[in-house]
Amino acid sequence: MNATDTPLFDLHRHLEGSIRPQTAFELACQHGLPLPAADLPGFRRALTLDRPTPDILDILPRFGWLTQALVNLDACRRVTLECLEDAAAEGLGGVEVRFSPLFMAEPHHLDPLDVTAVVCEAWQESRSRLPLRSSLIVILSRTYGVEACEVELECALRYRDRGVIGLDLAGDEARHPA
Repeated sequence: MNATDTPLFDLHRHLEGSIRPQTAFELACQHGLPLPAADLPGFRRALTLDRPTPDILDILPRFGWLTQALVNLDACRRVTLECLEDAAAEGLGGVEVRFSPLFMAEPHHLDPLDVTAVVCEAWQESRSRLPLRSSLIVILSRTYGVEACEVELECALRYRDRGVIGLDLAGDEARHPA
């Protein structure tokens, strides 16, 4: 076996950050949501960070343009399937997809448990049709506070036998230490 035969694994793919710009743009237009540009090329430019940034908070508004497209559970399902399809199309041998049920639910007041359920269902569906090893990690969003992390922990625990294999403590570490 040589290096070119070794499968590649992505161990840190954010579902919310992997939403296809075209999908986010399409859903936003379909549901009359505000966008930073009137066309897809302009939207792609608005999502792009063109230089390194010292503060993670600089990227969060861009995540917001993507997550506003999660208007319902069908949209959450779609972006999960597309994320896994994209990983397979990239030729990866496997991917660990992390997501914050609360962050995904927040823009349109969805239930984080329902979001977790549909992400897990889409993950399960992808396993039967994609040549990709995959798993799910639930993010505990420290920025939202302890009570919110407890909600996300409940999501992870409830779905630990249906795709969720771990937890990620994420968010603004400087302003919200563990």
